[in-house]
Amino acid sequence: MARDRRASWGLPQDVASIPAGRHLVSRKLAEWGLRSHSDLADVMELLASELLTNAVEHAWGDVVLTLSARGETLRCAVWDEDAQLPCSRHAGPSDEGGRGLLMVHLMSRRWGVDVCHAGKAVWFEAG
Repeated sequence: MARDRRASWGLPQDVASIPAGRHLVSRKLAEWGLRSHSDLADVMELLASELLTNAVEHAWGDVVLTLSARGETLRCAVWDEDAQLPCSRHAGPSDEGGRGLLMVHLMSRRWGVDVCHAGKAVWFEAG
């Protein structure tokens, strides 16, 4: 990843945005020549999908998916219009949900939330 790169897509707040977002991330990583780093690409797609799921299921308004590369670091952010901060849940063994942010925490280099005047962006970095 020799130079800085950035891509951003507006997506509707709809469950169809989740697989669409995964596809956009996969396609952009391939365009940037990073699809051959399959473990990294798989992590980026999975965690982007988790952030999109949270935005679609727990926030409101349209979402913006942003993917950027700077040096050796890939960053993915999902912005939504809801200023309420995400909270990690402790999912039980039979719970179908509640593990997304834990996965982001465990599989990314670092992650966080940026609050802005019109919502928030939940992001993670890998690389």
